[in-house]
Amino acid sequence: MIQSHCLLIIGPLPPPFIGPAAATLQLINSITLNSYFTIRCIDVSDRHGLTGIGQFNIHNVSQALYHYGKFMKSMSLNRPDVIYISIARGFWGVIRDATFLITARIFKIPTVVHLRAGRFDIVHDDGWLGKYIAKRVLSGVTQAVVLSENLKSIFLGAINKDKIRVVANGIDLSDDWDDQDVNDNTIFTILCLANMFQDKGTHILIQAAALLLNQKYHFQVIFAGDWVDTTYKDYCMRLIEEHRLQDYTRFVGVVDGQEKKKTLRSADIVVFTPTKPEGMPWVVLEAMAASKPVIGTRQGAMPEMIQHGETGLLIAADNPQELADSICQFIQHPELKAAMGSNARRRIDEYYNTSITHQQLLSVLQEAINTYQKK
Repeated sequence: MIQSHCLLIIGPLPPPFIGPAAATLQLINSITLNSYFTIRCIDVSDRHGLTGIGQFNIHNVSQALYHYGKFMKSMSLNRPDVIYISIARGFWGVIRDATFLITARIFKIPTVVHLRAGRFDIVHDDGWLGKYIAKRVLSGVTQAVVLSENLKSIFLGAINKDKIRVVANGIDLSDDWDDQDVNDNTIFTILCLANMFQDKGTHILIQAAALLLNQKYHFQVIFAGDWVDTTYKDYCMRLIEEHRLQDYTRFVGVVDGQEKKKTLRSADIVVFTPTKPEGMPWVVLEAMAASKPVIGTRQGAMPEMIQHGETGLLIAADNPQELADSICQFIQHPELKAAMGSNARRRIDEYYNTSITHQQLLSVLQEAINTYQKK
């Protein structure tokens, strides 16, 4: 079936399987969006890995020129009705995205930018120049999208509030996330599913585990993810050795696909305690889809995702004692795990199902087209 409207998506594709890349792939395969649009995509991911992201160097400049060339080719061949950009948050990434936005404005094509983060670095870190550039770049945007209501102020005045819409990340529930038949734990299992570096709070969970051990609790902590910083890895390993946690902690590396689902199902609870701003973490959505209560910090969209005392527990950042106390609640009261896990899955069904979030995004894209047609 030939669609009457063309949507051009600009964003990263896996690998690396980071949040924005996962979201871009999800949109390309969306039944909802494909029912209305012919979708074209420009992959702006860097196959050299994550270490060079946000840097100004020859490789990134050549990458930007290559991506712009693909953009112009797509503009010529497809003449999109609307352009959707998973916008970068750092200075040089925004400069790259500015080339797409300015060109779209010249060609009079409506644009929707989606910030899938809990921080817009260019306005937070780059002073008056960053704020000025962000405001100029976003001035012609038709709509801007954030992940939750409490992130609407994230642009710090770089875009008019009346242009900002909320569309959350979503989970495809056709994948049987909550199949519980593999959970045969004989010991209480705490899962931390995230790449490990300072801002993700891996050390805080280790310190909380030490407090649990001092109270003679029986448990295991599974860390599923990759180490990003070798210095930080050495620090965490020293903590484990210092507190004699070797028999209570396991590091299983990166898990994905069915292995990730199996790992989630085998856990009793999921802990995700970042200390810095977050957007809408996929690990929290996936854990809730798997009917697992989550202990999280009040970062980004998590206060909206996790209903404290209903679908999980919210704690202060960088507080091992509060984390240990929260874990104790689930160990001492097993019924909480089942009740909160069931509530978590229900919340995903009602608010974070892709059939809902993609319909919301479709409405934003249609609104952008209609707004531009009225000018």
